[in-house]
Amino acid sequence: MIKTYSKLAALCLSALVMAGCQGEQEETQRVPLVISTITLEEPVSINTREFNGQVVAAELTPLSFPVEGEITELMVKPGQQVKRGQLLARLDNRKLIQRLEDAIAQHDLSYRQLTRAQRLLGKKLISQAEFDELQANYKKAKANHQLVKKQLNDSKLYAPFAGQVSHTTKETFESVAPGETVIELYQIDQLYVKLQVPDSLLARFNPQNQGGDYQPTAYFAGNKQAYAMDYLEHTSEPTPQGMSFDAWLSMPQTQPPILPGTAATVKVDLNQAGLSSADGYRVPMTAVVPATEPGQFVVWKVKQDKAYQSQVEVSQIHTSGVLIAQGVNLGDQIITSGQAQLREGQPVTTVQQEQNL
Repeated sequence: MIKTYSKLAALCLSALVMAGCQGEQEETQRVPLVISTITLEEPVSINTREFNGQVVAAELTPLSFPVEGEITELMVKPGQQVKRGQLLARLDNRKLIQRLEDAIAQHDLSYRQLTRAQRLLGKKLISQAEFDELQANYKKAKANHQLVKKQLNDSKLYAPFAGQVSHTTKETFESVAPGETVIELYQIDQLYVKLQVPDSLLARFNPQNQGGDYQPTAYFAGNKQAYAMDYLEHTSEPTPQGMSFDAWLSMPQTQPPILPGTAATVKVDLNQAGLSSADGYRVPMTAVVPATEPGQFVVWKVKQDKAYQSQVEVSQIHTSGVLIAQGVNLGDQIITSGQAQLREGQPVTTVQQEQNL
């Protein structure tokens, strides 16, 4: 009996201790997190925008053989410049040469037989049916001769334009299938810059205000000179990573040449480019947090001393700050620190941070 009472007392004591610990833990959770904030002032209007891009190969073209075979000669290497019509690679053509010789012999034989049959037909020494058969054999031999001759020519790979070899995917003595890329070639007289344009920016495109002669300005890594570029094209569908579109600008290649892979910064005057100016609220980069979805962003707002997450549309990211087009309003209190520790509805103690952007 005494042992039973002792067990009950021990259980009660344990329950009281656990309750006390939970109370202390809940009390600890109620302690507000100290964070920094800014209060949004009047929205700003941005007429100039910068985009980060990269130099890409102009008109990158994969080259392949239309016939199968084994590569016996690969005459170029990456980085090498070639002329239009220059021989780049060759397949083993010994079997094709033999087939061509057979096709020539068959073509000559069928031609002589047809010529002889024409004289015999005029003398009515052969029937029309026999003549028709010989004529069909000649046409078949002629077609086969032309086919094998083309295949033999297709065993050589020539440069379709003057350019530079970007990449070779095969080596000597490797086998290739018809249409399999062997060499990638790009133009060296043109320079392309690829960049991404947000859908929110394209949505503000005004065709009536488009400046046909306007050229954005580009700056390249390691080069302080500014270059005027022409708009080339943009995709009709957004990229899988986010709501943005790929766009390309072009210009004549420089000397010394600017190589593919070089980082580029493109400055665009939105009004001259036929785009309305970007209006929004500028906040520090520390205020904007990537969302779970690619290309999406959120901010944390303070309402009645509690933190709440809000999705926003970012129209511009710059070293001086981020321009938010939608999702925030005048007077909103935006958290700029400690977002990784925040939970929805968590109590916070704010430390006002002046807007200095």
